[in-house]
Amino acid sequence: MKLPTVPGDYRGTQSQFLVISQDTGKAIRGPYRADLYFGSGDLAGDLAGVMKHTARWTVLLPFGLAIRVLPGS
Repeated sequence: MKLPTVPGDYRGTQSQFLVISQDTGKAIRGPYRADLYFGSGDLAGDLAGVMKHTARWTVLLPFGLAIRVLPGS
């Protein structure tokens, strides 16, 4: 995923990190969408405002849950 590093950075810088889902949010609509928290304050708002980049998500599940939700199990 690419993240903006300065306000107005529509290109972003390639980044990889682990995130935790804490909120499903009512504004998040459609499959494979997420909302990243950039913090509070003017800089965080400026960075979040230009965050429109494509991301690749990998979902980690406990083994028992994965067995129950995988197709064919």
